Amino acid sequence: LHTIPGTVPTLLDRTPQCPFQDRCPRVLDVCHGEDPLIAEIGPGHHVACFNQVPEGPSAASGVAV
Repeated sequence: LHTIPGTVPTLLDRTPQCPFQDRCPRVLDVCHGEDPLIAEIGPGHHVACFNQVPEGPSAASGVAV
């Protein structure tokens, strides 16, 4: 399982932003001001991310990045 470096976001102070925006290597401007909506990207596979398209070597294996 791939880990994300950095500190886990607190659930006590939730502002509208992606909870991973401080530690995501693919962060976008929109990540800093909006919560991503949950979207189904495959049968039974849901993500809450503005960057829903896998990229790099893991894309070929079907693993969401």
